[in-house]
Amino acid sequence: MLTVLKRLKEQTDSEWGFHEIMLDKTPGGFQRELDWAGRYKRRNADPKQKHEYKVEVTNE
Repeated sequence: MLTVLKRLKEQTDSEWGFHEIMLDKTPGGFQRELDWAGRYKRRNADPKQKHEYKVEVTNE
């Protein structure tokens, strides 16, 4: 299961808000969740993005 929280990069003291949850139980689903987690982590490094993301992946 992939859980994504977000907040504005300029407001580092603000609380994290819900953005997305994904649960993929089909074959290869956990790998797809890991791929999405990587996409969000790359967005954190992109200065054009105004939000930062906190990503948690669990194998359920």
